[in-house]
Amino acid sequence: MKPQAKQALFAAGRRVAVTALVLAGVWVVILLLRWAADSNTELIAVMTRDLRYPIGPEGIDWSTSLWTKRPVAEELAGRLGYTLRWAGLLGLFSLAVAGIALPLGVALVRATQNNAWLAEARQGLGLLLVNAWVTIPALVIGGGVAATLVAAWWGWVPAMRDGWRMWWPAALTPGLLPAGIMVQIGLGEMAKWRQQGGGSLATWGGLLTLKLVIALLRMTGGLLALAILAEGLFNVPGLGTRLVGAFETRDLPVALGGLWALAVTVALAKLAADLLGMAEPYIARRIGGQGSIAGSGSARGPGRAWLAVAAAVVLVPLVLGLGAGVFAPFSYHETHFADQLTPPGPTYRLGTDYLGRDMLSRILFGFRFSLLAALASTAIIFLPASAWGWLASRLSRRKGQRSGAWHDLLLLPAHILMAFPWVALGVVVALLFVRPGLWTAIMAVSLLLLPRATRMMEELYGSSPEVGQAKRVARSLLVMLPLAVGAALIYEVVISYVGHGIPPPYPDLGRMLAEDARLYMGKAPWLATWPMVALALLVLGWPLLGNTLAERFGFRSRAAWSKFME
Repeated sequence: MKPQAKQALFAAGRRVAVTALVLAGVWVVILLLRWAADSNTELIAVMTRDLRYPIGPEGIDWSTSLWTKRPVAEELAGRLGYTLRWAGLLGLFSLAVAGIALPLGVALVRATQNNAWLAEARQGLGLLLVNAWVTIPALVIGGGVAATLVAAWWGWVPAMRDGWRMWWPAALTPGLLPAGIMVQIGLGEMAKWRQQGGGSLATWGGLLTLKLVIALLRMTGGLLALAILAEGLFNVPGLGTRLVGAFETRDLPVALGGLWALAVTVALAKLAADLLGMAEPYIARRIGGQGSIAGSGSARGPGRAWLAVAAAVVLVPLVLGLGAGVFAPFSYHETHFADQLTPPGPTYRLGTDYLGRDMLSRILFGFRFSLLAALASTAIIFLPASAWGWLASRLSRRKGQRSGAWHDLLLLPAHILMAFPWVALGVVVALLFVRPGLWTAIMAVSLLLLPRATRMMEELYGSSPEVGQAKRVARSLLVMLPLAVGAALIYEVVISYVGHGIPPPYPDLGRMLAEDARLYMGKAPWLATWPMVALALLVLGWPLLGNTLAERFGFRSRAAWSKFME
């Protein structure tokens, strides 16, 4: 056997061994969550009160549902197939959208490359468009809200329970989120292609397709999270719907059983992505390419004007949130029962909700609480994630099987945590806190953010330009910070959307969409309109700022932001 073949076989065996260790670690996490629940006397008391029968001294029976008394395997049987099909459909849809958008982007680049002003304007507008596409939380939460808004506007609101099959275009809308990420990655691959030259368009198209398929497999956890949210919205009889029900009723055996099934799926999908990534150089040589087409930044970054635009988009909701007590016309919990569901007007600029609370005031205070949770979560994990990612990147740059093995072991805890779809793990962790609150949301978001921020740092440091060591670290940290805050905002909003984030009466934009908007959208469409606009404004600026800095600094990779979806 040739030495190269031996090395490839050894590397593949190492990936399989790492996956086995990840699955063993996932099971250890499940056991730790069980132990935390069994030892939490306050949680046991609350569950006993809700179930109306005592839980024995031996603790929770983890083999059966607390409510139906059916075996957990029977509760989940057949449901995983629905969720996998939905996630696969979202993935294929996102791949098709990226396949349409990328050639349009190439054509635009060719049309503007000979004019410096047009090229800079195209680059800045492209950053704004792609980051808006990637980060609008309405796409994370589900396109059904927007579709329902349109239907309510025309006076036609069919029942979600009976109409999900004819609403499949809206159900596919969450697939635009991974599509935007793949467009971002694909643009980096296109930049590398333009710099290297050579090879036919068909050759590079095939290699780019392979690269995007690998990225999509690595985002399996994010696709499953989107599928869970979409199933809950459209009441599809899949694993996501059952998990949402288990979250709402604190049926922990079913919740942890579903978490295990999803984690196994994610681990196997990432193993497939790793094996395809290892085969990529060999495939490139067979079809005439020039080896791996890892992303590369363009030679000229966006101008200072676009950096100022990104900073302004960050500062507007930050100033409004911090100054909510000054800018808001009312308190966030002040009720006016005589003005329930009042449309926007002179007194209530954005209308009122079902309790007569001013929507503008609640949105401004919602900025404050969401930013507080995101910034606190980022502050908690920033130093450990930075050091962890920097060390992993240093190990990955060393040659030899021993360095690769140490790199895998160093990142093993991150791989274990990232095997769980982030929405499911975040809610399960929040469930273990009997009293929901701001700190509960902060701790859940911190746990989700730590491994993903670590991978962001590893990606950024490994793709930074060859400058001084201190400058490389500083630039990587400057880019990672806004990307991490943007990811934390999305996690907080989604956890609140499924009912386990910042509790009422504190305003939260995710909870507004989950409760107020869905219950009263037919009578008051503004309950969905303004929270969605506010979410877009709140989240957009952070990844826009991070990606703009990455391009100005000349980072070669465009894949750092995709880590939050893994």
